Formats: sequence, C-alpha cells, structure tokens
Amino acid sequence: MTKNLIITTKIERWNDLVSLDQKFLKKFVFRGQADSSWQLATSLERMVRLHTPNYIDRHLPTIYEHDMLADFKWKYPLYEKFIIPSLEDNVEWLSLMQHYGAPTRLLDFTKSLFVALYMALDNSFAESSCIWGLNSAFIDEPTVKLCLFEQGKISGVVTDSELKAFARKKANSYIEHYCSDTPKELYLIHPTLCNDRLSIQQGLFVMPSDITVPFMDILSEVLSMTNPHTENIEVPIENFIEYSYSDIGKTSQRDILLFKILVDDKN
Repeated sequence: MTKNLIITTKIERWNDLVSLDQKFLKKFVFRGQADSSWQLATSLERMVRLHTPNYIDRHLPTIYEHDMLADFKWKYPLYEKFIIPSLEDNVEWLSLMQHYGAPTRLLDFTKSLFVALYMALDNSFAESSCIWGLNSAFIDEPTVKLCLFEQGKISGVVTDSELKAFARKKANSYIEHYCSDTPKELYLIHPTLCNDRLSIQQGLFVMPSDITVPFMDILSEVLSMTNPHTENIEVPIENFIEYSYSDIGKTSQRDILLFKILVDDKN
C-alpha cells in the first residue's frame, strides 16, 4: 500500500513560497500560527485549557458550547434585526460567534497560502511561526462516501453544493446531539452568510465532530483511518518545491495529507 506523507519543511527565503506550484497548492487549505510549537487546537479547546487546566470532566467543552450558543442566540437580535440564521443552523451560529471573537469548535483556515503567511507573522514573537497545509481531498473523501451511503449508493458523483450541504447537515447533527460514541470525523465548513473577514481572508472552517478530545487527537485518528501507512518526514524546502512541480505532485490527491512550513523570524 502506498504511504501517505506528513511533511515538515522550512523556508530559507521568501521566494520559496512563491516558487511552489499553484496547481499543487489548490489541493490544500491553510492555517497560519504565530508559534510553530503550537498544535492545531480550536479556540474552545484553548479556552477550556486556560480556565480549567486540570479539568477531569471531558464533557466540559460541550457544556460550555451549549451555554454559549444559547446565550448568543438570545442576545444576537439586539444587534442584528434582519439577517438572523434559523435557530436549528448551529453551524451558522458558531460561524457568527467566531466572527465576533467567541470561542468555538470551528478552526479557521483559508484557501490562500499568503493569507496564512500573514496570519503566521502577525504579532508573532516566537523564534519561528508556521503555516499548516491540510489536504482538502483527505477531509472531503469520507464525507462523500457518507453522502453516497445515505443515498443508498456504493459509488457515484457528489456535486460541490451537495457536498457542502451534507457536511453542514452532519456538522449540525453533532453539535445538536452529542453521544459517547460520536465518531471521530472532520468537516470542511463553508458558511452561507459571508462577512468582511471571511471574504478578505478567503476563509472557511474545519470542524471536529467530537469536542471532548483535543483536535489533534481527532486529526490523528482520521489520518490513521484514511491510511495506516502514514509517514512523518522532514524535507528541505528545495525538495518540497521540486515535488510540487512533479507529475505526481500535481495529479495525486492523497500523497501528502498534511504539511507544516516553518517560517524563521530571521527571514
């Protein structure tokens, strides 16, 4: 079985990012982080760790989320009279909460490598920041299979609009009804209501189905379910650039699941 790769590399000069092939990059969504030592974690996860670092009840994040959602839905009409999501569309409510700075289970990503670079460098005081690249096909493929299964099909084609609608439906179901055997899944979320920040940043979200465990634990489990033969490797940026122009780099949808580009503050 072919190995899938998780790659770590480091830029030596700014032109290294410009040199990456754009067709290759279209397979990914990106997230910039000001400190390369930080793991991927939602703002809700970080908030719970900050305020209750030794919490034992793993369901505490779901309690926080439920209470904050209810409070936000109640108060939001005080500030917005016309564009109000349906009460059942919790994904859209979480998107609004994220926009206004509330901690949620949604993790910000962007379709632009250079927006992610800006986010990585903005207010960065660490020795190095980083850009994460997540293969969107790796996230979408299980969602497509679930969508076809619920339609009673083994194979077939799912349109982009059908995929987005199905991901939203599944995401809403997990927010509304948590159970102890909730499957570990990730969904790409495209909000229906746009705002200035989402538009400028070419933004979207990655949402975990389960918030009782860290985001990285869900990501690791999804990676292992996708392909147990996954290898973590470090490569020079020159090799990564060269690979992005290769035939397999341009055409293969599942070769690289995740990459992390380190950005030294000396650059």
